[in-house]
Amino acid sequence: MRAEPEARKSTEAMQPARTRRRLPRMSVRTLALLAAGAIAAVVALVIVSGRFGSDTSADAAPEDTTTATVARRDLVQRSTVSGTLGYDDARKIVSSRQGTITSLPKEGSVLPSGSVLYRVDERPVILLAGSQPAWRPLAEGVSDGHDVRQLEQNLRALGYDDEHAMAIDEHFDSSTAAAVRRWQADAGVEVTGRVALGDVVFLPGARRVGRLTVSLGDRVRPGRPVMAASSTKRLVTAEIDASDQQDVTVGGTVTIDLRNGTTTTGTITEVGKVASAGGTDTGGGQMTSGSTTSTITFEVRPDKPALAGTLDQAPVDVGVTSERASNALSVPVSALLALRGGRYGLELVRNGTMSVVAVTPGLYSDGGYVEIKRGRVKAGDIVVVPA
Repeated sequence: MRAEPEARKSTEAMQPARTRRRLPRMSVRTLALLAAGAIAAVVALVIVSGRFGSDTSADAAPEDTTTATVARRDLVQRSTVSGTLGYDDARKIVSSRQGTITSLPKEGSVLPSGSVLYRVDERPVILLAGSQPAWRPLAEGVSDGHDVRQLEQNLRALGYDDEHAMAIDEHFDSSTAAAVRRWQADAGVEVTGRVALGDVVFLPGARRVGRLTVSLGDRVRPGRPVMAASSTKRLVTAEIDASDQQDVTVGGTVTIDLRNGTTTTGTITEVGKVASAGGTDTGGGQMTSGSTTSTITFEVRPDKPALAGTLDQAPVDVGVTSERASNALSVPVSALLALRGGRYGLELVRNGTMSVVAVTPGLYSDGGYVEIKRGRVKAGDIVVVPA
């Protein structure tokens, strides 16, 4: 057998290990991403055997490999939290009357201003647009107030003051009463010129009917919930560990996995100011009574609401950016080589030959790329990766 040159023997200690080595311990978030398969290619790490610091012919490369180009990319690593897809501005609607429920809308229906929400003893409860709740009867002689202005705005918008005889102000006068009588006549109720407490419900804009909490024939009294209602705008509500609060900021972008094969993006619109504590989840929905975890609630508006469909209270997965590296020199994760001593390398193809250079990896991204923080590698270099 031909004797190995002395110079070759002197570099023997520098040679990479012949057995597969584990990557160094990463953060819990990164390990979770690996387990989920976001960086599944890492299991294909190539082990170099005896080529560190030397060149070999490119023709000697294994047939089960390919190449990739070193390039600069924006890398993002995300953690995933559970969320609920619903509708914004959800509220309970309670009865202000006593009697029997004789009419109800369908769950999921959308009611514009002027619609009948439900009926008690066949008397309609009308939805009107407004931010201030109805809290008193309205008639000539009541004190001025914003609720009067809301009523007048609705009467004008619904066509009961076409000649603009009524001033839109906070004063209930005879012209306001005349518009109320015209409205009552069309609604098929007693024409009095007065609005009794319980005749109307003021809510902002059109309302989507949520879960009904009463049935036809139920007896209700003032204060009893009748239904849930919300705006028509889609909203995702989610919670994140308080220790990761810095990962969610108003205006930030997240991904929303609808669990039906559809993924879209969303914008964070609100982040809670107060953390809530609960028992630690031990699996299967069982919570311990000892140690607790603190969470922060945040809200997300889907950027493409049409993709979210019409399901209410549907479970979703929210991808939150936990780390980011802009314009980072990067390669596919599977191009990394595990070297002796816990080091890493890349196998470069230059001028028809292959050589292994040591590198220091940085951020592992969701897209299967890894940042190269240090090493004799530059953009445009060609690296070997498993096929």
